[in-house]
Amino acid sequence: MREFLAKVNVESGKAENKFNLMSLNQQLSTRPGEPNFDLKLTEEGRQLIFKGALARRAALGGNAESDSLQLFLFDHLLAVVKVKLVNKRETYRIFRKVSPSDERF
Repeated sequence: MREFLAKVNVESGKAENKFNLMSLNQQLSTRPGEPNFDLKLTEEGRQLIFKGALARRAALGGNAESDSLQLFLFDHLLAVVKVKLVNKRETYRIFRKVSPSDERF
């Protein structure tokens, strides 16, 4: 019975990860005028390792609320996104993307 429950738990985690990646993929956008690029989040075996908010100081006259950033660490890249509300729906605009081949990674 324990083996069965352990297997169910693992499969449940995989399904949840896949659902979260698909949802995130739909919420991502780029800045106007920038080309869209595929982060390959829906490829088999992709994982979201960490998600968290970043504290950012507002520039002079800036609004800290509008400058909220999120960090997403995937198994293949690191993405920093700005959280935007569009039609009362939260979207993520890609602020910076760093892949393992990038020197800064």
